[in-house]
Amino acid sequence: MTESFAKAVEVARRVHLHQKRRGVDVPYIAHLLGVAALVLNDGGSEAEAIAAILHDTVEDHPDQVNFHDIRTVFGPYVAMMVEAATEPPSMQESSWKDQKQRYIDHVAQAPAEARRLILADKIDNARSVQSGLAQWGESYWRRFASPTKDEIRWYHRALQRATADWPPTPLHKIFDHLVEKLDPLLS
Repeated sequence: MTESFAKAVEVARRVHLHQKRRGVDVPYIAHLLGVAALVLNDGGSEAEAIAAILHDTVEDHPDQVNFHDIRTVFGPYVAMMVEAATEPPSMQESSWKDQKQRYIDHVAQAPAEARRLILADKIDNARSVQSGLAQWGESYWRRFASPTKDEIRWYHRALQRATADWPPTPLHKIFDHLVEKLDPLLS
């Protein structure tokens, strides 16, 4: 890994400094490092790992980082992958489900180069839900204002359908397996 990877980690550390994973007291950067590890373990390039580290910066903190910044510092390839993995800006009055549907529609059109990152992100998120349920059981859901169990189940299933036409990869199989394991826990 080059200095560019270290620079991406520093940008993410600064941007997400006070942010925690939803519902738990875990620094948010753990998610970003987890996604990068999944990408690298699947044979991803340094550029893909950098995109994994930066994938939530614009979505979560557009006041601090934008796609132009990422393109300027890390190049157009990294910026393209980050943009493909980023939820479209939410509409003020749209529901959680409407926002997620827009993202699912966005992901379904993702360029092939960004798919490993998207699947790694979804795997890490699904593992977080699985871990939260194992640790706290049903009380896990009281940690959130939204979404509900049913909405999380719908979201994972919708992502599974949106990515079903992608060529099968090890990460795709891991995601599908996690969705199947989570499904009964979310019913």
